[in-house]
Amino acid sequence: MTTYTTDDVYPEGGGYNTGDICECSNPSYPISSWVYTERGWVPNGAPVWDDLRFPAQGINPSGQTAAPSVDRTAFPGTLLFSNTVANLIAGVAQMPHAWNRGTEIHPHLHWSKTTNAAGGVVWEWCYSIADVGGTFGAYSAWLPAESKVPDSNTASKQALDVFPWLDMTGYKESTMICWQVRRNPDATGDTYADAVRLFEFDFHYQSNKLGTVIEIPV
Repeated sequence: MTTYTTDDVYPEGGGYNTGDICECSNPSYPISSWVYTERGWVPNGAPVWDDLRFPAQGINPSGQTAAPSVDRTAFPGTLLFSNTVANLIAGVAQMPHAWNRGTEIHPHLHWSKTTNAAGGVVWEWCYSIADVGGTFGAYSAWLPAESKVPDSNTASKQALDVFPWLDMTGYKESTMICWQVRRNPDATGDTYADAVRLFEFDFHYQSNKLGTVIEIPV
């Protein structure tokens, strides 16, 4: 990491490395320092993305319907979702203290086909939310995912499907999200006639601090 100094804005041009710092020596300038990222120079302390993760091997495959099977051969610990039964998993997430309070989260999953055959796969999720002192309501309707990184009809290619962004306006750190995820083989768009493999379900969330000064955000 290299630290640069400027009396105005961050330096122009290339040749910088991720993590480089540029400090502004002009006290009247509104930004005191920048950090170099994959997107170029951004104000130091600006919100950044991270994952709140639920890897397949850490999920207890329980839910209202049949659980997916646990693979013990090809990719041990991953979960296999049937093309004939609506397998379902469930879990609970707690928003970290480093979360940028009230910003949306982006639920998504990493998965693959088990053969090279063509056909669509329909993933769905639902949720219920409450912050500390709040009351959980009924689960939302089932919400379908859309493809972000396609499976390309290739066995074991890591595909990525995204669900609609989740509006978290008004919620605080330590908010809990109860969630369920399923493959819906009864959906019109689910035409892939074999099992699919789940590697991980997770949330992208923005963080803008190391944590909270108050231990229990209420």
